[in-house]
Amino acid sequence: MKTLKPTLVNLLAAGGLVVFGTVSALAAPQSVPQLVITSTQFDPANNRLVIKGVNFAWPPPRGASSPVPPPHVTLDLEPLTVLSADKFQVVAFLSGSQPEGTYLLTVSRGHGRNESASFAVVVYEHDAIEGSSTLAGPAGPEGPAGPIGPEGPAGPAGPQGPAGPTGPQGPAGPTGATGAVGATGPQGPVGPTGPTGAQGPIGSTGPTGPQGAPGVSGYQILTGSANSGNLAAGAQLSARAVCPAGTRVLGGGVQQTTQLASGPTVTSSYPDTQGSWSAEVRNNLTFSLGSVNLVVYAICATVN
Repeated sequence: MKTLKPTLVNLLAAGGLVVFGTVSALAAPQSVPQLVITSTQFDPANNRLVIKGVNFAWPPPRGASSPVPPPHVTLDLEPLTVLSADKFQVVAFLSGSQPEGTYLLTVSRGHGRNESASFAVVVYEHDAIEGSSTLAGPAGPEGPAGPIGPEGPAGPAGPQGPAGPTGPQGPAGPTGATGAVGATGPQGPVGPTGPTGAQGPIGSTGPTGPQGAPGVSGYQILTGSANSGNLAAGAQLSARAVCPAGTRVLGGGVQQTTQLASGPTVTSSYPDTQGSWSAEVRNNLTFSLGSVNLVVYAICATVN
């Protein structure tokens, strides 16, 4: 049985430095929550990839069971068929014979700010749990505590007799024998810490620990840029950031760095290959914008 589980790259899941939408110095962008992937689970028996997270749909549906537009899901840039989707879970078709390896999973609900996330996952072989053929459902809610039983009745107290009169003091008796040693008293409070002793000799080197799980290394951010001396109305400007050989792109973004009263619109920002990120802007205004400088960012790393 094959199982899909995430590697230790959760800090990259949001695709840092991603900038979508219209770049403008006058109007603040609409607040849209970040799409986040928290976990994945592969059910090879039913050819299902279950992706859990938050904000897979925005705006949120009116009811918990209301349908939502399915997000776009890719595995190493290959599109997957979405079978069902809600705000917290997406189920996509993935063949049970998927080869082992490390893959980049991307979920996107649009081209705006915070509307996509990436997640590094690993497919590997392991023994199936005996008697298990489907994914376990979530644990049900804990039931309410039962009521406290009534306290039993107290037994009747016997009547107290009357106090007798105090008798006269008798003569002092002889000194008694020494009594037995009493029980040890409680331990007193801890005293102040003494001075640090001299450092002991260095011990022998312990055995080498087991090899850790595969992950990513060589994290770095690469950029690519383009400039238009005078971006005319309806004109486009694109740039591309390329990762070093042997590394993969985990995320990316685009930024227009020229200070303008009105800026161009970002029309695309995506990983065009496994090792590069491409972006494009367009002047949707009716007049030229003058000089426009475009910078594209690519988050790169070696995926083991």
